[in-house]
Amino acid sequence: MKLHKLFLKAANEEGPLRIDALSSPHCLEKLKLVGKLEKVACWFPSLHPVTFLLFLWSRLREDPLPCLQAVPNLARLIVVNAYVGNQLCFLNGFQKLKILSTYNCNHLNEIVLEKGMMPGLQSLSLGRCMKLKALPNGIDIHNC
Repeated sequence: MKLHKLFLKAANEEGPLRIDALSSPHCLEKLKLVGKLEKVACWFPSLHPVTFLLFLWSRLREDPLPCLQAVPNLARLIVVNAYVGNQLCFLNGFQKLKILSTYNCNHLNEIVLEKGMMPGLQSLSLGRCMKLKALPNGIDIHNC
């Protein structure tokens, strides 16, 4: 039997979520992590089948994107109160990302998007990122 969906939740918003001890879940398609994380697990780059990833309450201090860019089939990324840094940098990867949602990242003031990143992006949702100064360069808004 292969595990396709995994939902891990800490006991409460302040509770740590210990995922480093997990072996790499190679067959996952959906991963939801709810709880405080020290860092993104070292096995994230091996999550090739993952298409959906949710981080909630993670409050990561380091930009998680360098690890997440190695997930080649990621189509939907949801980040809610998951990052306490001031800048997210999309510099590589994310070629299949269609939906990006970022909420309650209270310190985030800039999203850097390298040209050609996320060519298939269909939906960008930004909510309660009160210090965000502007939409990332390279995001075109047009009427459909």
